[in-house]
Amino acid sequence: MIRIRSHKEMRSAFTLIELLVVIAIIAILVSLTAAAVMKVLGKIPEVTTRTEISQLETALADFVSTYSLSKPPPSYLILHEDGAWNLSNPAELASLNFLKQCFGKNFAWNSPTDWNGDGTITSGGIHLQGQHCLVFYLGGIPAPLTSPNGCLGFSTSPIKPALAGGDRKGPFYEFKTTRLVRDPTNNFFVYLDAWQAKPSPKPYAFFSTQGIMNGYNLYTAAAGGDCVGIGASPYLDGLNTATKTPIYTYNTKYQIISAGQDGHFGSGGWTSGAAGAGADDQANFAPSLLKAGQR
Repeated sequence: MIRIRSHKEMRSAFTLIELLVVIAIIAILVSLTAAAVMKVLGKIPEVTTRTEISQLETALADFVSTYSLSKPPPSYLILHEDGAWNLSNPAELASLNFLKQCFGKNFAWNSPTDWNGDGTITSGGIHLQGQHCLVFYLGGIPAPLTSPNGCLGFSTSPIKPALAGGDRKGPFYEFKTTRLVRDPTNNFFVYLDAWQAKPSPKPYAFFSTQGIMNGYNLYTAAAGGDCVGIGASPYLDGLNTATKTPIYTYNTKYQIISAGQDGHFGSGGWTSGAAGAGADDQANFAPSLLKAGQR
């Protein structure tokens, strides 16, 4: 008996149109997946920065606890490697009193001290702005210039906290050495944020009230602020309408700020939907980019 096969039974392959439809579907799925992956990858620096800011806060709390401080450390310091302090200068006196509070009554403040680890005793005051202070507190003394980048913590010596050897306190934070950069003006480190903005990556900014209500820029307001060297300003919630004075965000605490993807710090104000420089800033007082206006 001869069996006649139907056209349906004889078919053994896809038609060209069917193949094209399948290829088109696959291409759409790939493009959607690629877009999702790129979006996730684009979020990595934001998530990393958010995590690092939180870790820096924890490390700063460790520093404060270790040295029995009752308030946030200052975001502006003057160090005299030659021991020649000008005690009639309020900023120098405040810096020296802070160091004595940290390192004790036997701290040899008026003798030569190589604070930046560069092997020389610099004459005159070395000024640390907020971006330097943050790394100084959490990392301690910079490693010698001839060594790979790194921080050595502080010596437990009751006389010389800047000694390179012996028992140490800190570092309180494990800085990634690829983002730990010396400022050639003073040979102290700053720590670049995770965004690595091109062409000019920015370090984390640090501003402290030192526990004083609205105490930001206590000694450096006339010079432009504690982080003037990197173009950063502490953020405001607004102005007191009666006194026309600023009301700072975290007005008795401190601010740690990243300049974000564009590498530009905001001017100090932040509101929902803010645009331009500062819209992509991140800070310890907000869980998301500052353009979201969240706290």
